[in-house]
Formats: sequence, C-alpha cells, structure tokens
Amino acid sequence: MFDMNFLTSSPHFTTKKLAAKEVLFDEWDIDTNIYIVINWILSIEKYTTPERTDTKILATLKTENFVGEWGLNWDFKKEVKILAETDVNLLVIDAQKWFTSFMEDNPEHAKNLLSTIISVTNRRLSDANKYITSVYQINKNIRELVDVNFKEIFKILDSINNIMESDFLLFLEVNPVMKEYLTLKYDSRKSWKMADTIVEKWNYTLEEIGIQWDFKILTKEITLWKESLWNIIIARKSRFSENEKRIFLALISSLSWLLKQKKVLEEERDREFGRR
Repeated sequence: MFDMNFLTSSPHFTTKKLAAKEVLFDEWDIDTNIYIVINWILSIEKYTTPERTDTKILATLKTENFVGEWGLNWDFKKEVKILAETDVNLLVIDAQKWFTSFMEDNPEHAKNLLSTIISVTNRRLSDANKYITSVYQINKNIRELVDVNFKEIFKILDSINNIMESDFLLFLEVNPVMKEYLTLKYDSRKSWKMADTIVEKWNYTLEEIGIQWDFKILTKEITLWKESLWNIIIARKSRFSENEKRIFLALISSLSWLLKQKKVLEEERDREFGRR
C-alpha cells in the first residue's frame, strides 16, 4: 500500500480542491494526470443521451482511491465524466511528465504505488467483466423465452439468484385483490419455489418472510406507471460488494422490462376479453 503522507509531501505531486458538483474532467477530455483522493468522494458517471444532458452513476471513489491510471501509457480521450460528489481534496501527478522522475527519486514508494495501481486496475477489469457477462446472460435468457408467464419469469429469477451467488431470492407481487398487501410468489428456499405468503405492503418485517438479522440483503421495488407492483429481495450471509450491487440493479432492470411486458399483455388480453 502506498504512503499517503509521503506522497502529499512529495514535490512531484500537487494538491487540487474541488467543490461539490465541480467537474474534474469530462467525457472526451484528454487528461494524463493520475488523481488520488485525499478525502471525501468522487463520482464516476457516463452520459446516457447524445445531448449529454443526463448521466448514469457508475461508481464512487473514496479516500485513498485513484483515477486516471491509464495516463501512465496513453493519452486517449476519457470515456467517463468525473465530478466531486462532495468537497474533495486530491493529489495530482502528471503521469507522462513526472512519474518517471518520481520513480527515479523514490523507487520504493513508486513501487508501492504502482503495485496498488496494478492490483486495483485488475480488480476493476474483473468487476467490469463480471458486470458485462452477467447482464449479457440475463438478457440472452430473456430473448430466448418462448412465452412471458410466471414459469418463465421464475427461470429468470433462478438465473439472477445464481449469478448473485445469494443464499436465497424472494419475489413479491402486489396482491391483485387487496392492493395494500404483497404476495410472496417465489421463494428459492422452497423445493417447489412457488409460495403464497401474504404480508402488508409497507409494514411487513424481514422476519415475517424468513430473513434473519444476520443476513445481508439487497432489495429493489419495481414500478409500472408510478405504482409499486413488485419487490425483489436477495439475501446471503456474506456482504455484497459495490460491483455486485451494480450488477443486481442491472439484472433487475432487465427483469423489470419482462414483468412490465407480462402486465401489458395481461391487460390487453383482459380488454380483448371484455369486448367479446
């Protein structure tokens, strides 16, 4: 691990302050600096519209994390936007101008810093690969569905449970008759996986659906036309990494499309039945 105090005092590094929401660099900028977060938080974002009006948060960088390591070898345009989520203090070194002299003057500290950069970069690449392959797998499974029904949706839930390596997954749907209640329709802990437990929509406890206090959970509500209709919960004993949380949200986004398609088809069927 690199020595933050030493780097702060090194003449090869400078400090930079950003106010909350201030941009460090934008997508398509060329910037060969390596930035190390002294304290507080940076946000990594990606534009989601050609007009560059909206962005999606990909990750956050906290104290002693860094960004810009590719500047050691390349000066291509940035693929993300980095801005301060809070007021941020940074250490800055121009990777192509000053890193070589920093290595010559401080070989041990440079070795520790490079070792950290290599380790973290490898982890980021591994996380990105897992994200891409997980989302691809679910979308492939959805494309191959022969029908949009609960039997097929439960297969997708099985896949999500396996990808997330969770101990179990629960799927709850708003009761069609009693809107203030949810029905637990899928429980991966059961041999048949189908369930019919009914709980209050907003007031149920995790214990009511069998989740003990020592489990870590991720949960996501899915809405249709601003109405909350479904809830997905995954649980396991070990904690979920930040990358796993991103993967979970991406998988649920794909599942959300499938559930909405099912709902629309059901409503079209009901309207057609009503006209007969």
